[in-house]
Amino acid sequence: MEPNGARIMSSEELEIARLKAKANKLIDVNQQLVREKAQLQETIQRLQRFSNAEKESGASEEDELTFIYITRILAFLAELQKSALWLDYKNNTANTKEYYRVDKRDFENILAAYTDDKVTARNFIRYMVCLGIMKSNDKEIFSVIVNGKSRRVYMIRKTAVDLPGVEKYER
Repeated sequence: MEPNGARIMSSEELEIARLKAKANKLIDVNQQLVREKAQLQETIQRLQRFSNAEKESGASEEDELTFIYITRILAFLAELQKSALWLDYKNNTANTKEYYRVDKRDFENILAAYTDDKVTARNFIRYMVCLGIMKSNDKEIFSVIVNGKSRRVYMIRKTAVDLPGVEKYER
């Protein structure tokens, strides 16, 4: 034994300690997955109850479509906020105080995940314009100069993205 009381571990003991640490880590990961699975099952059951209640309420097809649009818009805004693809701009105009600028390509890449046969990209954007979430100039996309380069951008109202609770909503 060493005079300072420290013990030198053999290679077998080191391997055992490493395997124990690895096993403990796997156990922790497994427990996390079990918790997440339980949360997912609970969410699925809530959504099924909500879906059944909605069918029983006799909501019209138009009401269902409106609900789909609103839920997707909230999820879309949460995704925009999470990705934070805002373009910086130097000039302080009225638009810079009220709107975020998002590059056309980035915007449309995110938008593609929220559109399908029922919800087209054009109608989705029109719906957001009607709700005041986006700025529209007769359905034209805006062109701005960012860092000396001309960019095509969509303008999203800051108050819509920074709305409390939007970041918690996920699809």
